[in-house]
Amino acid sequence: MLGRSVLVLSLWLVANPSIADSDGYYCVGRNYLAYEFSFSQDPPGHHLYIVQVGGEPPISEPARLKIPDFQVAGLTCSDRHLDLLGGHQIYRIDISDPGRPMLTETRPLAEPGLRPDGFTVMTPNLGRLSAPVRHRYKSPAERVPLVCDDRAATYELRITSKLPEDGTPCMLDVVSAVFQMQGDATVSSRKVFESRVDGPCGE
Repeated sequence: MLGRSVLVLSLWLVANPSIADSDGYYCVGRNYLAYEFSFSQDPPGHHLYIVQVGGEPPISEPARLKIPDFQVAGLTCSDRHLDLLGGHQIYRIDISDPGRPMLTETRPLAEPGLRPDGFTVMTPNLGRLSAPVRHRYKSPAERVPLVCDDRAATYELRITSKLPEDGTPCMLDVVSAVFQMQGDATVSSRKVFESRVDGPCGE
């Protein structure tokens, strides 16, 4: 099992260049959505973003934290911190104040290349590695419930992909947004990612 775990993480970080060049991983915590981008967003650089839900406003502006430049292999959320997995270490972000996230700890992996407990092999993704992009014909849209203390509304992350309206071949337009809902009605929403990514060819 140990050898297999090392192999899985090594393949994830090294052997597949298309995955190693990707970003947009996210996780869901209580009353917030966290995600990271290194090259798909403006300003340039590697940043972590926190969007709070259920407060005032119901969907906050993303709080942004500049973090070291590394390939993310996993991301986990908890009530007071989140962890980002790199190839050799784990970066801990304190979110006791979600509007002002802070990098507070960097600890080396006990076994470099081994995925620690708590990190899934396929971390959820907002962009080119999202389910609506990877499996467009089976799931052109993905809806992810967000855990929130606000009982007057529900919140969800929606990721959608579609063929470009201008007919550009071999590409998909992907949009990720957070929605505030009351029943089936949309109360408010905030877009967190929009991009054109590699799509299917000859299909």
